[in-house]
Amino acid sequence: MLAPFTVARRLAGVAVLLILMAIPALAVPTVTGTAAQPTVTPAAPSVATPAAMPPIKWLVNGYVQGRFEDVLGQATTNNTFEIKRAYINVLAKVNDHIAGGIMVGGIPSTKVYEAFGEYTVDPSLKGRLGLYRLPFGY
Repeated sequence: MLAPFTVARRLAGVAVLLILMAIPALAVPTVTGTAAQPTVTPAAPSVATPAAMPPIKWLVNGYVQGRFEDVLGQATTNNTFEIKRAYINVLAKVNDHIAGGIMVGGIPSTKVYEAFGEYTVDPSLKGRLGLYRLPFGY
């Protein structure tokens, strides 16, 4: 079991990586000439301008396991409802090569089950970095 600090550090690293990959490069204009007549040259458009970048594809899903209990035939209402487990899973696909995801469970205590970044070189060759579950059978 990983220490909470290690899990939080890995999660923060994956989040920073995903944010940096999603932000386009900033274009800064250049100012030349004299003080009396400055000439402002707009920056060359970067490769990753917002118009050129495809939108990030998000997938959000979850799971809730609840239990309702009612006692029939009694005058008092002693029915209860409780949530045993709850998970939320968020996956983001930046482009055909870069993706990432996080899965958090909130009951009985908050725990990060998965937080990863993924790079796909080829459909048959992927690299995944972070905290994730191994697929069944490996």
